[in-house]
Amino acid sequence: MLTRRKLLNRAVAASSISAVAASPQERRGIARTRKKVIVVGAGLAGLVSAFELIQNGHEVIMLEARMRPGGRIYTLRDSFADSLYAEAGAIDFGDGYRVLMRYIKSLDLPVMQVPPGANTITYARGNRYITPQDREPEWPYDLPLAERQLGRAGIWKKYVASLYGNIGDVSSADWPRAAERELDKQTLNDLTLHRGLSKEGVALLHFTVSGDDYDHVSALQTLTNEAFYANSRRSLRLQGGNDQLPKAFAAKLGSRIRYASKVVRVSQDSKKVQVSVFRRGGIQQIEADHVIVAVPFSVLRSWQLDSTISAAKRAAIQSMRYESIVRVYIQSRTRFWTRQGTTGDAVSDLPFCAVLDHTVTQKGTRGILEAQIENAEAREVWAMQPDERVRWALKHMEKVHPALTANFEGGTSFSWDDDPFALGAWAYYAPGEMTAIYPHVSKAEGRIHFAGEHTSALLGTLEGAAQSGLRAAHEVATAIS
Repeated sequence: MLTRRKLLNRAVAASSISAVAASPQERRGIARTRKKVIVVGAGLAGLVSAFELIQNGHEVIMLEARMRPGGRIYTLRDSFADSLYAEAGAIDFGDGYRVLMRYIKSLDLPVMQVPPGANTITYARGNRYITPQDREPEWPYDLPLAERQLGRAGIWKKYVASLYGNIGDVSSADWPRAAERELDKQTLNDLTLHRGLSKEGVALLHFTVSGDDYDHVSALQTLTNEAFYANSRRSLRLQGGNDQLPKAFAAKLGSRIRYASKVVRVSQDSKKVQVSVFRRGGIQQIEADHVIVAVPFSVLRSWQLDSTISAAKRAAIQSMRYESIVRVYIQSRTRFWTRQGTTGDAVSDLPFCAVLDHTVTQKGTRGILEAQIENAEAREVWAMQPDERVRWALKHMEKVHPALTANFEGGTSFSWDDDPFALGAWAYYAPGEMTAIYPHVSKAEGRIHFAGEHTSALLGTLEGAAQSGLRAAHEVATAIS
């Protein structure tokens, strides 16, 4: 059944100052010699790093290739009527995002709770089901009797949630340990099969927002994230769009941010780092004591890095995978689903698992529903013409919401693969890769430090990005020179 990417920090501590954003006392405690620091990338991780460093009295220059802050926090507005908006990045977060929530509170940003709907929609094997939130449909699957009695929730508890306690402390220097490395050898689908779940039961696990991950992502990564989501009590959004967060950070940083500044090379010696920036039609050189690189590895691959970067780090940069996601948004003349007593959100076994309602916390009568397409299917859909993508999505979404075509007014689509400063939606590990790559992704290389959701164990989350930014700022602030 549909459970949003629920969210609570379950002992997944940041390897940073603390598991929450730094207090004034902690900031004073880590303020050493004033340093000049370059932060590359004005996504959430870079913004957190820069903010913490200036709070500690350090000199900061932030370089951002785009003409806006936020990175993959990006709120779409121009394609919709009545001042409605939709998120191209993260839609929801939760009260368990401890670091993120501390910053949201300190920046005085208003938060809205996503209201639960009375009924939810599931589309499975050609059948459309409407059920109360606390009930499941009569699944059209040939399940063994014991699995049918458990239902999807019971299957999840027995075969997946029971493993959360095996994850351990991701901030430990020896993580992943032997137990976690075993989980890393397979996908969640394979893991549950090996634990005795039937193939039909495995198919049933698909019906959740992250269900499309389970056939190609490392089970260790999946379990780490699902354990984090599982203890959420509330699903939240920022009033006015999630881009209010990077805008608030950017207002604090002011002219320290240099937009339209594309980094092409980073080098270092024992005393300084040098960053080469393409700006205003030419290459400029900027020197500093340290640099924090807060851009995806998919982008970093095109930079020139000098010989001080270790072979293990270079391998991690080259090997990190990024998920392909296409998001197709349909504007509906009315929110007919509310009159029907259902949520706009749904899960399905169509070419997209999730249908997501972006307007549940927005005023007005019109609505925006999204089909979120992942992996190989996403790349096929993105190869279509823009109008064809919308027609394709509408045809399938009509099966979930039969009144959608009658209310259809228009649509648009977005893919992070097509963004030259992202080149993918979020980082992920295939089986075996978390063991091989994760220990190297966040390690500093001399005066060069790394941040971003890809350097966290909570890949693809705002919390992972915020934690990584705090960690990197702490590394720089406490460095001896």
